[in-house]
Amino acid sequence: MRKSLIIPILVLLTLCFSSIAQAAPRVILDGQALSFDVPPTIENGRTLVPLRVIFEALGADVQWDGSTQNITATKDGNEIQLIIGGKAFKNGQEVPLDVPAKLINNRTVVPLRFVSEALGCKVDWEGANQRIYISTKGEDSELAKQEQLPQMKTWVKTITTSGFNVLHCVQQTKDGGYILTGHNKGDLYLIKLDILGNVQWEKTYAGSMRVNIGYCVQQTSDNGYIIVGITRPVVIRDSTGHNIIFGVGNFFVNDQIGTNTDALVLKTDENGVMQWIKTFGKQEKWINESATSVVATKDGGCIFVGEKDYEVGKSKAWMVKLDGKGMIQWEKTYGHNISNKFNSIKQVSSGGYILAGSTSTENINSELKDDFYVVRVNEQGDIEWERTCGGNLYDYANAVQPASDGGFVIAGKIQSFGTGEDMNALVVKLDYDGEIEWQKTYGDTGNEIANSIIETGEGDFVVVGAIDHGITTNYYRKAYLVKLDSKGNILSEIVYNSQTTDWLNSIGLCYDGGYVLCGYKNYGENENNVIQAFIIKTDASGKGI
Repeated sequence: MRKSLIIPILVLLTLCFSSIAQAAPRVILDGQALSFDVPPTIENGRTLVPLRVIFEALGADVQWDGSTQNITATKDGNEIQLIIGGKAFKNGQEVPLDVPAKLINNRTVVPLRFVSEALGCKVDWEGANQRIYISTKGEDSELAKQEQLPQMKTWVKTITTSGFNVLHCVQQTKDGGYILTGHNKGDLYLIKLDILGNVQWEKTYAGSMRVNIGYCVQQTSDNGYIIVGITRPVVIRDSTGHNIIFGVGNFFVNDQIGTNTDALVLKTDENGVMQWIKTFGKQEKWINESATSVVATKDGGCIFVGEKDYEVGKSKAWMVKLDGKGMIQWEKTYGHNISNKFNSIKQVSSGGYILAGSTSTENINSELKDDFYVVRVNEQGDIEWERTCGGNLYDYANAVQPASDGGFVIAGKIQSFGTGEDMNALVVKLDYDGEIEWQKTYGDTGNEIANSIIETGEGDFVVVGAIDHGITTNYYRKAYLVKLDSKGNILSEIVYNSQTTDWLNSIGLCYDGGYVLCGYKNYGENENNVIQAFIIKTDASGKGI
């Protein structure tokens, strides 16, 4: 009898240990979950992660000497050296390690806590949820203080400086505050808030008789900001109803007035003082270029994406690498159809970038249709794979986010799976190689649009946008948030009710586990309507008002 019980118990123990070994810890860096092509592993109580992913995420320069199997990483005057299977050093002094760097499945993995703390970071382990939190600001930073707050701070702020403000992008900054961009009465708008939503400073950047719009902002390694968007001439109707266009880029051909839109890139210091501004585009009638999303690169430059016309009505998706002075280092175009555009770019922690947007072609009725367009590229912008997703009508990808399992999640709007002309919000999950794992639509009667998406520290996804909310045909567009599990199932959803028509454009994950959202409110339905930007800081459930 005793012998017969031993075998089931051993089997049970084997299964338990197997499940524990498969539960890879999650690594959260400054509030953002890192994704790895090879999952982290725990050995003798120490977490080992792929070398290049963690060093690049921490902003360190890394060198590998294959002949000596020596790894050298430098950042902010600190140098660490690791020898595969051997010793470790910080600034020339040997540091004892419980577990050395090693090769696992032909990949070099390094001890996470040692490399992070040696480069000046704060590391915390949450054993209950198998999560490791890394703060690049260190023990005495505002970030570290914020992580120790007894509860999440929630607040709402409306920008009332003029009758027309729109915010397109928000990001939490290294000091725990927030940076946002958009436009204010036709001028590019940049605003810095503190941790509680108080305005620290705000700037507008005007052009000579031009409309400037900021679509995306990112904090740079020097604590400044890089902003991308568009610039176009001002268009005013005269008393006869004809368009009069002011500003550089006007063209008069056979009494017809044409204009063009250019990509705009602006660099500021940490106080919003402009350091340089660049425009990119051809001075040709109806030929347009736009910059819609940007990532700051560790060399002090940036990469932006958008759309570039190659003839009237036809465009390529566009990717441009700039140096720290705004000079083009290289540019590439993508897409095989009539019209192609990128709306979002994110850096992938295992190297390279993921890009998402739309591509237009003809459907079975010889009518134009749009599909999701997703491209994975290396550091030089060379294609590793590209995918399209959609039906027979109009489907657009607005945002992309790398997932911590090594895959990618894309959010946008789709008409092909909806009812009639209505749009539904669509979220698509791809694996590391770009193959679809699942795709799901969200919404019912009316229109639902997903504009931005993030991954939480728990591996869930949070999407924001707008939803038609009301009865029968009396719809009011409302700000909308939906939280999904890793399979796309709805965990919760919130419609932010107000007395206005609302729209959310962007969501950011905060260091305290909550979210920051931005968009605009429309207080009217006629030409005298008032549009004001607003920001919501929520808790982890999405509740903030």
